[in-house]
Amino acid sequence: TSPPPSDLSRLRISLTAALASSTTVLGVPPAQAHDDRTFVVTGVTPAKYRISMTGVPAGWALVAATVQGRDVLDELLDVGPDALAIDLVLTLSDHPGELSGTLQNPAGRPAPEYVVVVFPTDRARWTWLSRRVQAVRPGTNGVFTIPDLPPGEYYLGAVSDVETNEWFDPAFLERLVPASTTITLAAGEKKTQDLRVIR
Repeated sequence: TSPPPSDLSRLRISLTAALASSTTVLGVPPAQAHDDRTFVVTGVTPAKYRISMTGVPAGWALVAATVQGRDVLDELLDVGPDALAIDLVLTLSDHPGELSGTLQNPAGRPAPEYVVVVFPTDRARWTWLSRRVQAVRPGTNGVFTIPDLPPGEYYLGAVSDVETNEWFDPAFLERLVPASTTITLAAGEKKTQDLRVIR
């Protein structure tokens, strides 16, 4: 168990609003956490927002964002025109899920030129900037690590040609499904899953 963060001033809470285009975002100034564990996000206009946090200490991860008992971390927080204030509770955990492994080419050698992509089997969660959709490039030894994954069932695949953030495109993910491996990650589990490129 990691000790609780003693300095919360490094934490920044951000709301990112998706507009008509998934690549268009409306920025809201990030809020700083106070020593009493409170924060205030200002400048929020009516829109649907995705919640994120930076400055989280190593070994910890944001695992829930609750509004009136409902977790909206995997959804969009809907701020309506009549909303005066929203009570948002953010939860950190020192047992985040993690997926790691080694990526090899057909000859069994490391394949650092590829990008490893993990994404949920539930297509409803193929959304822009989803924490359940991640992409990493392996090291020169082929080893990859994907941190802070929520529990669930995932596809794990590898591609050699991908543009930044293309992995949030549902059409791209759909093409990746047939060549992907299916895995299940429990809450707080650290799982190892090796991959080999078949062609």
